[in-house]
Amino acid sequence: MFTRPLSQPQKDAATSFNYSTGAIATATWVQLFNAGDMAGARKSFMTWVKPPEIRARRQAECNLFFDGVYSNTRHVAALIPANGNGTLLWSQSREVDLIPWIATGRRTA
Repeated sequence: MFTRPLSQPQKDAATSFNYSTGAIATATWVQLFNAGDMAGARKSFMTWVKPPEIRARRQAECNLFFDGVYSNTRHVAALIPANGNGTLLWSQSREVDLIPWIATGRRTA
């Protein structure tokens, strides 16, 4: 989808974006980036925040793509439960601090 060379952080951010949206082929921010409009691409990137619980992830991806800043200074992950049919319950999502979670060997949160 990209016609310009990408750095490793940009590849990582684009992969994460596509993994969560499946829409990198149609994302306007990619077209703007390819055209050299970095400000427009950055702004368009942040329009992909539905459901609202995904905003922190999208901001981290945006920071990684446009600034090369990995967000590994925090050791948290989004825990999004699912019902019996596998439907994600976005309204019940919460952050889990991974360090104590891993240290205690917990496999559920």
